[in-house]
This record gives sequence, structure tokens and C-alpha cells, in this order.
Amino acid sequence: MSQRKPVDFSPWHELQRMSRSAWFLVLTILLGAIGGGLVHQFIPPFYEARSVMTVLIDYTRTGYLEDYQQDQIMEAVGDLVAATDVKQQAAELAGWPQEEIQSGAYLEHFFVERQYFKWIMRVRSANAELAAAAANAWADETARSINEGLEHAILAGGLERYQYALEKCLEQIALVEPVQAYCSVNNLAELQSELESSAKVLRDERVLSKGLIPAITYEVNEKAVVPNAPVARGRNTLILAGMAVGLGLGVLGLAVDLPARLLRRREP
Repeated sequence: MSQRKPVDFSPWHELQRMSRSAWFLVLTILLGAIGGGLVHQFIPPFYEARSVMTVLIDYTRTGYLEDYQQDQIMEAVGDLVAATDVKQQAAELAGWPQEEIQSGAYLEHFFVERQYFKWIMRVRSANAELAAAAANAWADETARSINEGLEHAILAGGLERYQYALEKCLEQIALVEPVQAYCSVNNLAELQSELESSAKVLRDERVLSKGLIPAITYEVNEKAVVPNAPVARGRNTLILAGMAVGLGLGVLGLAVDLPARLLRRREP
């Protein structure tokens, strides 16, 4: 019984063989990149517009603030920027399609980003004019919401000082030494009633202040403009993915000696 002759395998010879077919690997990578670019052509283009709001803190009113305290103030503003009702109002003012507003699909086109003391509002749409209009309306609606909150924050600050005065007045009643006429035991019931009612109003004003404090100011220092070119939307990613696929197919082709087979077929 004859024995099979062992097949000689040399890694060096295999490497030489594959190096002679490097053109095939380059070709598959190039074709993969072209394929990724072609896939990108079938993706509908979209435009992006943005508005930028800067928030400032008056440290003469707040005193020294730790980093986390500054973050809390900024996040309170950010909650208003990202509020769904603010985005919806902006979309309606900009003329966003009603079916997308009703279904909530418009929210997929609104993006918010924080950079230190700036809030960036981005809107993406296949319509460049709509993207710019929505981004500006978003900034305007955010400003309106902040103004409302600041009004109540200022009222809450005044009520806090008023309540503090009432509490000090009650403390004086317990003193033996002479006190102000209004802070007398004869007005104790009235003071207690006023303290309770002011506390309720203060709670309501704090809620309506939306977590804001009177010591902040803001400015919309960048208004959205109509973009003149669409966003790439993953073009480079698709090209790189195509190149990776081409590389994988090329290595597989080299493993089965596909370049040599193709060349033999072309020989007469």
C-alpha cells in the first residue's frame, strides 16, 4: 500500500506568493471603498443648523461656588433647553410637518450639547431653511422659558427675605427687652398666619422658578443661519467600512489563491 507523499508547506513561500498577489489586495480594498461611497449616495442628505446660548453667573450675588454647584446651575438651564414642550413649540413655530410633531418623530432631529457655560442647540433636517428656522425658534423659546423662570426666582428671593424677617420678628417676641411695635405679643397670631401663608407662596414660586436662581444671565450669542451644504452623514465611516470588507475579502481570496486562478484563465 503506497503512502501519500506529505505536502511541503513553507510559511516563507506562502508569504512570497501572497506578496506577488498584493495587487489583488489593493484592488479589493479600492473596490470596497468605492462601494462604501456608492452606498452613501443612496442616503438622503440632511442639513444642520445651530444656535448657541451662553449662561453667566453673577458671583457677586452668589459668592464662591464649588464646581458641582456651578454644574447644578447650568443643568437647571439645560433642563429648560432640553424640555419637550420647548422643542415642540419651536417645531410648530418653524413650520415643522404636523404629522411628525404629533407622532413625536421631530424630536429625533433636535440635539442639545453643553460646552462649559454654553448650550448648543442643533437641528437637522432635509430642508436647510427649516433646520435654521427651528434652531432659532428653539433658542427663542428657551429664552422665553428662562425669563419666566427668572421672574419667579426673583419673587422667591424676595419672599425668602420677607419670611426671614417674619421669623426674626417672632424671635424678638420671646425676648424680654423692648422690641419693634409690630413684633409684639399682640400681633403673634397675625405673624404666625402671615408666616404660614408666605411659606406656601414661597413653595409655589420655587416650583415656578424651574430651579433657576436670580444670579444668572444669558445671551443667545449665535443665531442659526441657513446651511449651504449638507452634512456628510457618515460618508467617511461607510468608506472605511467598505475598505474593511474589501480587505477581508482580499485576504480570503489570497488564501484560496484566487489571483493566480484569475490570471491562468486569462492566459491563451
